[in-house]
Amino acid sequence: MKKVGILGGTFNPIHRGHVALGEAALKVFDLDKVFFIPAGEPYHKKDGNTVRGEERLKLVSLALENAPKLIPLGIDVERKGPTYTIDTINELKIMEPDSQFYIILGSDAFKYIEQWNDIEALAEKVFFIVAVRACEDEIAWRSFVKTMPEYISNKTLIMPLKPYFISSTDIRYKGIRKSKRKLDKRVYNYILAKGLYK
Repeated sequence: MKKVGILGGTFNPIHRGHVALGEAALKVFDLDKVFFIPAGEPYHKKDGNTVRGEERLKLVSLALENAPKLIPLGIDVERKGPTYTIDTINELKIMEPDSQFYIILGSDAFKYIEQWNDIEALAEKVFFIVAVRACEDEIAWRSFVKTMPEYISNKTLIMPLKPYFISSTDIRYKGIRKSKRKLDKRVYNYILAKGLYK
């Protein structure tokens, strides 16, 4: 079976830390490819500061132009209504029935994984790759995983990661021009040309 990583998120906007996360998972777990899937209508983010899905997908495509194994995918942008990971995986299982999927996420998001929609059904279909930054205690994180329900802990892999102190929220707050080095040049130029994140 092919090993396919899934890196989902709002990507509002995508930055160098996102790309580094995908590249690390690709290498550490010998994945065949990683799908970058921007959320369409994130159910947990309704603050009005999210750029349209089509624009965020374009930014992801620009950021990944020179990384052939990192692939932008717009299935969540095209889906109407709130975006749930279980729906995304069910769709991918139809598209690629012979693939094993690995959801890549940061340790901060993993803390709340039990609150994800239909998490038991999701855990039956995927593995979870949890990125633990070098500034965090990897041993403590491995212990934390063992405290999770077995249907999660048995499907969870820990990936130590060089810390990238970048966040999309911080980029939006500080402004695009001040965040130039945190963004791919094509992404930066597109945002300025389109007047996004003013």
